Amino acid sequence: MHDPGYLNAHWMSRKSPFIGLPMQFLEKSEEQRRNSELVTLKLVLSKCVSVLLYGLEACPLNALDIRSLDFVINRFFMKLFKTTDFEIVKYCRHIFRFELPSVR
Repeated sequence: MHDPGYLNAHWMSRKSPFIGLPMQFLEKSEEQRRNSELVTLKLVLSKCVSVLLYGLEACPLNALDIRSLDFVINRFFMKLFKTTDFEIVKYCRHIFRFELPSVR
């Protein structure tokens, strides 16, 4: 029978090098974090949201589906800018000229 400590050490040595990324992110300066948020926002808006909305044009969506998409976008902004205040989310969407799917 194998020693569980050996198996655990072997498994720990094979972990992904990306495990430490959150700590590296915390060590960044305020300007680097702000730039990172902007890059994340630009990538999500240009790649993910545009592809999602393009694909959804072929699907019939009811009002509940569209509100669900609005919710996802609002939650993304809340997580990205670390806020729960909906007014701040609306302001951020306005600043970055992002319309919700229900407005499009």
